[in-house]
Amino acid sequence: MGQNAKFERYKIDSTQITDEQRKYYHVETLAEQKIKEYKMNLTSIMQFYSQEKSWGSRYKWAKTYAKELTI
Repeated sequence: MGQNAKFERYKIDSTQITDEQRKYYHVETLAEQKIKEYKMNLTSIMQFYSQEKSWGSRYKWAKTYAKELTI
């Protein structure tokens, strides 16, 4: 796994255990796991600003990011 590799969850059969069972055993629900994976794969602020980008491309990225948060 390289420095810029993305985090991925294991492929699982989501029909074998319910979210209620996950909560009982203090395990994150599938939705919570997806959100956690998404957040872990976000570009850090330091990485974002260290890249040579124009303000227009940064604005476009910010709009896209804001839309993804509402999904």
